[in-house]
Amino acid sequence: MSSIRLQISPHAVLGVADDASLQELRDAYHSKAKKYHPDAGGEEWAFRILVQAYETLSQARVTRAAHSETNERPKPHPNAGWNPERVRPGVRDEVADPAWIVAIESFWIRYQDDYIWLRQNVPAEERFLSCSLNISWPDPALPAFSCSDEGARGALNALGAAFEAVRLKTAPVTSGSNVEHHQFTGWLSYPDIRRATAAFERLRDDLHARGLGIRQWTRDLIIPRDWR
Repeated sequence: MSSIRLQISPHAVLGVADDASLQELRDAYHSKAKKYHPDAGGEEWAFRILVQAYETLSQARVTRAAHSETNERPKPHPNAGWNPERVRPGVRDEVADPAWIVAIESFWIRYQDDYIWLRQNVPAEERFLSCSLNISWPDPALPAFSCSDEGARGALNALGAAFEAVRLKTAPVTSGSNVEHHQFTGWLSYPDIRRATAAFERLRDDLHARGLGIRQWTRDLIIPRDWR
Protein backbone atom coordinates (compact mmCIF):
# COMPACT_ATOMS: atom_id res chain seq x y z
CA MET A 1 0.00 0.00 0.00
CA SER A 2 1.48 3.35 -0.99
CA SER A 3 1.86 6.20 1.48
CA ILE A 4 -0.25 9.32 1.05
CA ARG A 5 1.48 12.58 1.95
CA LEU A 6 -0.75 15.55 2.70
CA GLN A 7 0.33 18.60 0.74
CA ILE A 8 -2.39 20.85 2.19
CA SER A 9 -3.33 21.79 5.71
CA PRO A 10 -5.18 19.03 7.56
CA HIS A 11 -7.27 21.80 9.13
CA ALA A 12 -8.43 22.76 5.62
CA VAL A 13 -9.22 19.13 4.81
CA LEU A 14 -11.48 18.81 7.85
CA GLY A 15 -12.70 22.41 7.68
CA VAL A 16 -11.87 23.18 11.33
CA ALA A 17 -10.12 26.03 13.12
CA ASP A 18 -6.51 25.73 14.33
CA ASP A 19 -7.73 25.49 17.93
CA ALA A 20 -10.48 22.93 17.26
CA SER A 21 -11.21 20.60 20.16
CA LEU A 22 -11.01 16.83 19.94
CA GLN A 23 -14.81 16.64 19.82
CA GLU A 24 -14.93 19.21 17.02
CA LEU A 25 -12.37 17.15 15.09
CA ARG A 26 -14.49 14.02 15.49
CA ASP A 27 -17.69 15.79 14.48
CA ALA A 28 -16.03 17.23 11.37
CA TYR A 29 -14.57 13.84 10.47
CA HIS A 30 -17.88 12.01 10.87
CA SER A 31 -19.70 14.65 8.82
CA LYS A 32 -17.24 14.59 5.92
CA ALA A 33 -16.89 10.79 5.99
CA LYS A 34 -20.57 10.54 5.07
CA LYS A 35 -19.73 12.31 1.81
CA TYR A 36 -16.31 10.88 0.97
CA HIS A 37 -16.64 7.28 2.16
CA PRO A 38 -16.40 4.87 -0.84
CA ASP A 39 -19.62 3.13 0.24
CA ALA A 40 -21.38 6.48 -0.17
CA GLY A 41 -19.96 7.07 -3.64
CA GLY A 42 -16.78 8.86 -2.60
CA GLU A 43 -13.29 8.23 -3.93
CA GLU A 44 -10.96 5.95 -1.93
CA TRP A 45 -8.03 8.38 -2.22
CA ALA A 46 -10.12 11.30 -0.96
CA PHE A 47 -11.38 9.32 2.00
CA ARG A 48 -7.86 8.24 2.95
CA ILE A 49 -6.70 11.87 2.85
CA LEU A 50 -9.60 12.72 5.16
CA VAL A 51 -8.59 9.90 7.53
CA GLN A 52 -4.95 11.00 7.52
CA ALA A 53 -5.97 14.60 8.26
CA TYR A 54 -8.02 13.40 11.23
CA GLU A 55 -5.18 11.19 12.48
CA THR A 56 -2.63 13.99 12.10
CA LEU A 57 -4.65 16.51 14.11
CA SER A 58 -5.61 13.95 16.75
CA GLN A 59 -2.01 12.85 17.17
CA ALA A 60 -0.88 16.46 17.56
CA ARG A 61 -2.99 16.61 20.71
CA VAL A 62 -1.69 13.41 22.33
CA THR A 63 0.61 15.23 24.76
CA ARG A 64 -2.04 17.74 25.81
CA ALA A 65 -5.11 15.51 25.93
CA ALA A 66 -4.21 11.83 26.27
CA HIS A 67 -5.30 11.52 29.92
CA SER A 68 -8.66 13.23 29.45
CA GLU A 69 -9.12 11.36 26.15
CA THR A 70 -8.74 8.03 27.96
CA ASN A 71 -11.56 8.85 30.37
CA GLU A 72 -13.79 10.73 27.95
CA ARG A 73 -17.25 9.41 27.20
CA PRO A 74 -18.15 10.11 23.57
CA LYS A 75 -21.51 11.53 22.61
CA PRO A 76 -24.13 9.00 21.52
CA HIS A 77 -24.44 8.46 17.79
CA PRO A 78 -27.74 9.56 16.19
CA ASN A 79 -28.36 5.93 15.20
CA ALA A 80 -29.96 4.33 18.24
CA GLY A 81 -27.77 1.85 20.06
CA TRP A 82 -24.59 2.69 18.14
CA ASN A 83 -21.54 4.04 19.99
CA PRO A 84 -18.89 5.27 17.52
CA GLU A 85 -15.99 5.25 19.97
CA ARG A 86 -14.77 2.98 22.75
CA VAL A 87 -11.78 3.32 25.06
CA ARG A 88 -10.28 0.30 26.84
CA PRO A 89 -7.42 0.19 29.35
CA GLY A 90 -4.43 -1.93 28.41
CA VAL A 91 -0.87 -2.57 29.59
CA ARG A 92 0.59 -0.56 32.44
CA ASP A 93 4.10 -1.20 33.75
CA GLU A 94 4.92 -0.77 37.41
CA VAL A 95 8.12 1.27 37.65
CA ALA A 96 9.94 2.95 40.52
CA ASP A 97 9.92 6.33 38.77
CA PRO A 98 6.77 7.14 36.73
CA ALA A 99 8.79 9.76 34.83
CA TRP A 100 10.19 6.84 32.79
CA ILE A 101 6.77 5.78 31.50
CA VAL A 102 5.97 6.19 27.79
CA ALA A 103 2.27 6.64 26.89
CA ILE A 104 1.05 4.60 23.91
CA GLU A 105 -2.47 4.89 22.51
CA SER A 106 -3.55 2.10 20.14
CA PHE A 107 -6.02 3.86 17.83
CA TRP A 108 -8.07 1.50 15.64
CA ILE A 109 -10.42 2.87 12.93
CA ARG A 110 -12.61 -0.05 11.87
CA TYR A 111 -15.95 -0.85 10.32
CA GLN A 112 -18.99 -1.42 12.47
CA ASP A 113 -19.19 -5.20 12.12
CA ASP A 114 -15.49 -5.84 12.65
CA TYR A 115 -15.88 -7.06 16.20
CA ILE A 116 -17.26 -10.30 14.72
CA TRP A 117 -13.87 -12.00 14.61
CA LEU A 118 -15.24 -15.25 13.17
CA ARG A 119 -15.19 -13.83 9.64
CA GLN A 120 -11.84 -15.41 8.83
CA ASN A 121 -12.32 -15.15 5.06
CA VAL A 122 -12.46 -11.32 5.09
CA PRO A 123 -9.04 -9.65 4.57
CA ALA A 124 -7.91 -7.45 7.44
CA GLU A 125 -7.59 -4.49 5.06
CA GLU A 126 -11.36 -4.69 4.49
CA ARG A 127 -12.14 -4.78 8.20
CA PHE A 128 -9.78 -2.02 9.39
CA LEU A 129 -9.36 1.33 7.74
CA SER A 130 -6.36 2.37 9.85
CA CYS A 131 -4.51 1.22 12.96
CA SER A 132 -2.14 3.67 14.62
CA LEU A 133 0.15 3.80 17.61
CA ASN A 134 0.22 7.30 19.15
CA ILE A 135 3.29 7.69 21.37
CA SER A 136 4.19 10.42 23.85
CA TRP A 137 6.70 11.14 26.61
CA PRO A 138 6.43 12.24 29.35
CA ASP A 139 3.16 10.48 30.11
CA PRO A 140 0.41 13.15 29.95
CA ALA A 141 -1.37 11.34 32.78
CA LEU A 142 1.30 12.45 35.25
CA PRO A 143 -0.11 15.20 37.51
CA ALA A 144 3.35 16.76 37.64
CA PHE A 145 6.60 16.03 35.90
CA SER A 146 10.12 16.56 37.15
CA CYS A 147 13.22 15.32 35.36
CA SER A 148 16.75 16.66 35.11
CA ASP A 149 18.04 17.83 31.74
CA GLU A 150 20.38 14.84 31.68
CA GLY A 151 17.55 12.44 32.56
CA ALA A 152 15.28 13.95 29.90
CA ARG A 153 17.98 13.64 27.27
CA GLY A 154 18.53 10.01 28.23
CA ALA A 155 14.81 9.18 28.03
CA LEU A 156 14.36 11.04 24.73
CA ASN A 157 17.40 9.39 23.17
CA ALA A 158 16.21 5.93 24.25
CA LEU A 159 12.67 6.55 23.02
CA GLY A 160 13.86 8.07 19.75
CA ALA A 161 16.12 5.10 19.07
CA ALA A 162 13.34 2.60 19.85
CA PHE A 163 10.85 4.50 17.68
CA GLU A 164 13.22 4.65 14.72
CA ALA A 165 14.13 0.96 15.02
CA VAL A 166 10.46 -0.06 14.99
CA ARG A 167 9.67 2.31 12.13
CA LEU A 168 12.42 0.81 9.98
CA LYS A 169 11.54 -2.81 10.82
CA THR A 170 7.74 -2.61 10.49
CA ALA A 171 7.28 -0.33 7.43
CA PRO A 172 4.27 1.74 8.58
CA VAL A 173 1.99 3.37 6.01
CA THR A 174 2.66 6.75 7.59
CA SER A 175 4.79 7.83 10.54
CA GLY A 176 6.13 10.93 12.18
CA SER A 177 7.74 12.20 15.36
CA ASN A 178 8.61 15.46 17.04
CA VAL A 179 10.84 16.41 19.97
CA GLU A 180 10.29 19.83 21.48
CA HIS A 181 10.80 21.27 24.97
CA HIS A 182 11.90 17.90 26.36
CA GLN A 183 8.74 16.23 25.03
CA PHE A 184 8.32 13.48 22.45
CA THR A 185 5.24 12.85 20.30
CA GLY A 186 5.03 10.41 17.43
CA TRP A 187 2.81 8.01 15.52
CA LEU A 188 3.05 4.85 13.45
CA SER A 189 0.08 3.99 11.21
CA TYR A 190 -0.68 0.53 9.71
CA PRO A 191 -3.43 -0.85 7.45
CA ASP A 192 -4.54 -3.62 9.82
CA ILE A 193 -4.48 -4.71 13.43
CA ARG A 194 -2.04 -7.59 12.94
CA ARG A 195 0.76 -5.34 11.74
CA ALA A 196 -0.06 -2.67 14.33
CA THR A 197 -0.06 -5.21 17.17
CA ALA A 198 3.24 -6.69 16.02
CA ALA A 199 4.71 -3.18 15.90
CA PHE A 200 3.42 -2.45 19.40
CA GLU A 201 4.98 -5.63 20.80
CA ARG A 202 8.30 -4.82 19.15
CA LEU A 203 8.20 -1.26 20.46
CA ARG A 204 7.29 -2.42 23.98
CA ASP A 205 10.16 -4.91 24.07
CA ASP A 206 12.61 -2.35 22.72
CA LEU A 207 11.52 0.26 25.28
CA HIS A 208 11.85 -2.28 28.09
CA ALA A 209 15.35 -3.17 26.88
CA ARG A 210 16.26 0.52 27.08
CA GLY A 211 14.93 0.93 30.63
CA LEU A 212 11.58 2.57 29.80
CA GLY A 213 8.11 1.40 30.85
CA ILE A 214 4.76 1.90 29.11
CA ARG A 215 1.15 2.86 29.79
CA GLN A 216 -1.01 1.66 26.91
CA TRP A 217 -4.71 1.91 26.15
CA THR A 218 -6.87 1.23 23.08
CA ARG A 219 -9.33 3.58 21.40
CA ASP A 220 -11.70 2.17 18.76
CA LEU A 221 -13.38 4.51 16.28
CA ILE A 222 -16.13 2.50 14.59
CA ILE A 223 -17.35 3.50 11.13
CA PRO A 224 -20.61 2.08 9.72
CA ARG A 225 -20.24 0.49 6.29
CA ASP A 226 -23.38 2.13 4.96
CA TRP A 227 -23.30 5.91 5.49
CA ARG A 228 -26.41 6.53 3.43
